[in-house]
Amino acid sequence: MKLNAEQVASQLFDYLWNEYSERVSHASIYSRLVQQNGGKFVADHVVFRTLNTHTGEQPGGIEAISHLLSYFGYRFSEKYVCKDKMITASGFDCPGNRLPRILVSQLEVNHLPGWVQHHINNVVIETAYTLSDTGIELLNILKTNGVLPFEAARFLLSDLRGYFCRPWEIPAQPVIEQINEFSPYCVWVLLYGNSVSRFSANINLQGVSGWANIDKTVEALQAEGAPFQKHAIAGETKFVQAFAPPVKLKTEVLGDDGIEMPLFEYSKFGLTERGFIDKNEGKTLFDGFLLGEGTHFYEMV
Repeated sequence: MKLNAEQVASQLFDYLWNEYSERVSHASIYSRLVQQNGGKFVADHVVFRTLNTHTGEQPGGIEAISHLLSYFGYRFSEKYVCKDKMITASGFDCPGNRLPRILVSQLEVNHLPGWVQHHINNVVIETAYTLSDTGIELLNILKTNGVLPFEAARFLLSDLRGYFCRPWEIPAQPVIEQINEFSPYCVWVLLYGNSVSRFSANINLQGVSGWANIDKTVEALQAEGAPFQKHAIAGETKFVQAFAPPVKLKTEVLGDDGIEMPLFEYSKFGLTERGFIDKNEGKTLFDGFLLGEGTHFYEMV
């Protein structure tokens, strides 16, 4: 038995989703309610955050994630810039959209005050590259041949799972507290590294009778006590989202007396409905992101 690149990526995203939904209660609530009503969770997009600076042996910035996506057939689709937040983002998709879209953002560290850059670099500058030599070799074989033997694919998946976590040492609590006043986004990356920042479910493909759109879905979830709220995008119907409130996790930081576990904001699970647009003399679902500027941009990344 052999697995192709799409199957390997699908299993990787299943693992990341299971890990994410264990951390984010609203994600597991949505998944349970959808299944109880005859549907299924389908990921619309997955979001990652990065730091555009030197991160030791690991590629920095968006490339920290995008260099792996290329092995699974993903291609760059769109670039977004939000100067106010000093964040750049790139969208990635794969042919046929059979895998979730990916949105990777990066904080432009060289635009930050010197003291913030200093603290960031002290944390990340000696980061190791967590994929093994064998894992890298298997990725290259997968890209060249298009398939891997089952046991080789299992090894690669185990290797990749170890990549999507915090790859650097535990940051010090005083550093986190200082930076948090300036950039909560930066603190998130220092705390959670390559972990998934957010999953968003695809309303169009959830397959629940009576939940025909995002409004009906939010109403049904609210009736079950799940506090989702639609995010209005003025004048737009081709990309509409709803979010549950962000969850907080007990997260490791290095205090004066050793490792401590204060609460930090982790993720707000999202729902996404895509509308139809005119394309090639026909109707097709909008397949990009509407990031805009300012607050909406920040909520998306």
